[in-house]
Amino acid sequence: MVFPWVLWHLWKVRNGLAFENRVEDPLSIARRAFEEASSWIDAHKLRQEVEVTTTKGDQEVGWKKPPVGCLKFNIRLLLDLTQHAQ
Repeated sequence: MVFPWVLWHLWKVRNGLAFENRVEDPLSIARRAFEEASSWIDAHKLRQEVEVTTTKGDQEVGWKKPPVGCLKFNIRLLLDLTQHAQ
């Protein structure tokens, strides 16, 4: 469950090294990632099963809360390759 925070802190450390020539201890990076993950989890305690459903035309589109112990990251991406084609 800590994976996104580890990636985020690695990215920040990479930027610190690349732009400010700052080196950080790997253990402190991991500790901060775990602390932030723990804080986020505490702030977003999993509640009772929640279901949000909308309709799109005659199709039902829905979102269901993931099971306990899982995190769900919703990402929307639109890539139009024809827009920059020459």
